[in-house]
Amino acid sequence: DWRGPYFRFYLGSLLRRHGRGTTVLMTRDPAGLELLRAYQSLQPRPRLCTVFEIHKLAFLTKAGHQQERGRSLDDETVRAKIEARRELEGAAYRDVDALICTSENARRLLHEHFEVRCPVRVLPNGTRIPPDAHGRPEVAAALDDAGRDLDVLYVGQLYRWKGIDDLVQAMRHLPGRRLTVVGGNEPEDLER
Repeated sequence: DWRGPYFRFYLGSLLRRHGRGTTVLMTRDPAGLELLRAYQSLQPRPRLCTVFEIHKLAFLTKAGHQQERGRSLDDETVRAKIEARRELEGAAYRDVDALICTSENARRLLHEHFEVRCPVRVLPNGTRIPPDAHGRPEVAAALDDAGRDLDVLYVGQLYRWKGIDDLVQAMRHLPGRRLTVVGGNEPEDLER
């Protein structure tokens, strides 16, 4: 059970072992909120840059799922589940270093429902770096990683649609940097 103490132990061990320079822990969706909670409960906590990607607000999604199942939002049990998700979300957003929203609407809802202290950026799904990016100083500066010690930790399934293949290819452009991949259970995904 990845929510239990063994998961926190192994997560902490992994992060402390690979915590040289700057390690980025990037998560999204409700499982990512639970992963952040596990990380935030580690004592001592290894120093990471934590980034949460928001496609939609988890507590609003939970409310929608309850309604789809024919449950009333006035029901005390339903309200308690939604509020628990909202509290988990709020705690995670207060404790991360940055938030990435995949749409302007997600950013609007975030600011409408939560007090946010960290930087928030909109990075739409499917964003492509323009071919002339290196000719534009502001883009080239953002892409130039030569002076940074950057490691990447990917935790998730290895399905192609998750973008893991692109991440592995992108690491070619970060010589001397480390990519740690945790996840996957299908032999063909692991072999690929």
